[in-house]
Amino acid sequence: METLANSSNVPESDPERHRQRHYPSFASWVRHYDGPQEIFSQDASVCGHYTLTHSRLGEAFSDPATPDLVLGLISAGRATHDNQLDFGFGRFECRPRAGMIALFAPDVPTEIAGPGPYDFLTLSSPWSKLRPQLESFLDRDCTHLPPHLHTEMFYDAIIEDSIRSLHRLSQSDAADEQIAFDEQVNWILLRLIELGGLKTPLLKPRAKLSQRDLCRVIDFIEHKNGVSLSLDELANVADCSRFHFSRLFKATTGSSPMEHVLRWRIGRVREALMKDEEASLAAIATECGFADQAHMGRHFKRIVGTTPRTWREKA
Repeated sequence: METLANSSNVPESDPERHRQRHYPSFASWVRHYDGPQEIFSQDASVCGHYTLTHSRLGEAFSDPATPDLVLGLISAGRATHDNQLDFGFGRFECRPRAGMIALFAPDVPTEIAGPGPYDFLTLSSPWSKLRPQLESFLDRDCTHLPPHLHTEMFYDAIIEDSIRSLHRLSQSDAADEQIAFDEQVNWILLRLIELGGLKTPLLKPRAKLSQRDLCRVIDFIEHKNGVSLSLDELANVADCSRFHFSRLFKATTGSSPMEHVLRWRIGRVREALMKDEEASLAAIATECGFADQAHMGRHFKRIVGTTPRTWREKA
């Protein structure tokens, strides 16, 4: 995962200057922020066309319109007074606190006025990338998500847990982070569809992957050595949307795509342990697509029930 920036900014006197600029993405605005509110620290990480940003704000912020759909979670901090908020669909009052979530519409500026400090985790992606995926899944036009999602801050345990998981993944150097990141984003988007009251078409969906499609997916995983995979790639191989693919794969195999990839890698580890008794565990971890020996050992013990070293001694 690519880390874009780590910086601190000094407040400036002109409160509108940063809002009048054009920013190609929400993350770009965060990285180049020079508005009146103090940002103590910030960092952004990219995975595919998604960007996860962590900001620590001296006070609540207002951001300019960007082409991104932005989902924000207050991960720490709380307001002592009601804030004035407007996400582009009318002003409302709210007292933000940790666990609250906000959805910022693309191409709409946001006004939030009130004291902090807050820790804010935001997941952003170009709406032009997300919209075709949603329309393919729902078989309907998705020019905009339902306005009521943008007119309040709300709590949702599924979205909160997924965003926090994404933040942990962004701090990891694991080789399998792309597919794990994709799976968490998938849960978030499906949850937004549910919260938005959007209905799937009345066509009866496929219950499982065909044997042919499953074999093609597994062959593709093995061809890529189980690394640098994304849900989009696997879904394309199975000729379905990423939203359907995770459900179909689990219904067919009993495990998620990520779990299947991990178990396949652990199988390669066992083969390597038996094939060369002199090979170091660190070298085997790298060869089998793990970030390091500790990363391999953690998953090996979870799946096999013992450590690689102990398993090798008993094999």
